[in-house]
Amino acid sequence: MAGSGANFLKTVLRLSRERAELRIVADQHGCPTATQDLAEAVFAIDRALARGIEASGTYHFAGSGVTTWHGFASAIVEAQAQATGRRPKISAIAAADYPTPARRPANSELDSSLFASVFGYRARDWQTRARETVELLLQETRAET
Repeated sequence: MAGSGANFLKTVLRLSRERAELRIVADQHGCPTATQDLAEAVFAIDRALARGIEASGTYHFAGSGVTTWHGFASAIVEAQAQATGRRPKISAIAAADYPTPARRPANSELDSSLFASVFGYRARDWQTRARETVELLLQETRAET
């Protein structure tokens, strides 16, 4: 079930139902990563190790492409708007205007190219995965009602 657990995507979907405007941090960059891609990455590691590949060291793995929290939220809202027609305003704010207990770097982009070359798997682009996840969650919600 895609609906279990809490994450940024699901929070944006909920808030887009509840609010006319979302204020989202626009000066922190990262690579949104879908759970499906993480699972596929683990399977790729398993297959490579079963073939006898020697792999040691540190490997980064993240979704393909870079965006901000604001960019990610905008894509989520646009994907759900296709199904619901609901499109709240997404306002860009600075991280300093949204204090949280967790300190986050301005750039948490990960280079997954070594992982891809060693294990033969690269995550799909974050926009596609976001759209697929929103569609799946909306289908699950409709099925429950």
